[in-house]
Amino acid sequence: MTTEQIQYLQAIFREGSLNRAAKSLGLSQSTMSKSLQSLERELGVSLFLRVQGRLMPTRQGYVVLDMVQKISGLQEQMVKCLNIFRSERGDSITMGFPFYWNYASFAPVLENFHRLYPSCQIHPVEYSISQLRGMLEAGKLQAALVPENTSQGLGFRCLSLGKLEVLLAVPPQKGAQKMEGGFSAVKIQHASRYGFLMPDESSILFPFVTSYFRQQCFTPNILFESSSPDCRLSAVNAGLGCTLILESFANLAGDAVLFSLTPPCCVSFSLVLTGQPPISPELKLLAELFCRYVLSEGTIYSPEREDFP
Repeated sequence: MTTEQIQYLQAIFREGSLNRAAKSLGLSQSTMSKSLQSLERELGVSLFLRVQGRLMPTRQGYVVLDMVQKISGLQEQMVKCLNIFRSERGDSITMGFPFYWNYASFAPVLENFHRLYPSCQIHPVEYSISQLRGMLEAGKLQAALVPENTSQGLGFRCLSLGKLEVLLAVPPQKGAQKMEGGFSAVKIQHASRYGFLMPDESSILFPFVTSYFRQQCFTPNILFESSSPDCRLSAVNAGLGCTLILESFANLAGDAVLFSLTPPCCVSFSLVLTGQPPISPELKLLAELFCRYVLSEGTIYSPEREDFP
């Protein structure tokens, strides 16, 4: 029984007439009559009898109406409880990011989001890639930014955002000038003249860097490992060695000299949305703003993505 049928039954019981019930709901009498006949066929019983010009419920009709009133009452209670809950707490979205994600330009997304949903709180959390995957599978995140290979097999809706280039950062050099609009390209073997500050296993870069090293037959001289790009870049600026960073951290490189790699080393990203369709309006807007922000900022390029459904 649909909500619409419940409304029709209550109106007929209240008015005692198909014509008056239809008028009270702004419908035609024929629409009301067809709906009642369809419901009676579905239930296999007659719900009303005409007594002295008025429609009166049958015995079965009273049973159905009693249940309908209870269902309607429960629906009203549910709506009231949810409204109270929203007014007290507001809705919230927990969104996962890899460790040490650069949030510098994320503020405009939140600003635009809160204009439409001021009571909905966004909770960004950081985890390692393996932890993000586990949190997604456990339903503890509503959205997450993850490498594309991590999103495969999760069974959730995924938006392909594009790629971030991996850059080589080496210690400051006398006379070195930063290039406008790009970086000089070098092979990874250029790093062999330095000690290497390696992203550790919890870093988003680790699986991509190790795979790239194998493909290029390169074995770095690892001085230490850290998941923090800031920590590794500080060491580079102090002249301790070289490291690899995502291009989104280029603005934090300080005096370190940055190079593109040839062949390129890139990390593809997806935005994963959990939960079953339909996606909530709040989550859909956040996803749309995030995708627009990432692509419009040029942080992630070569977008090969589906339009948001």
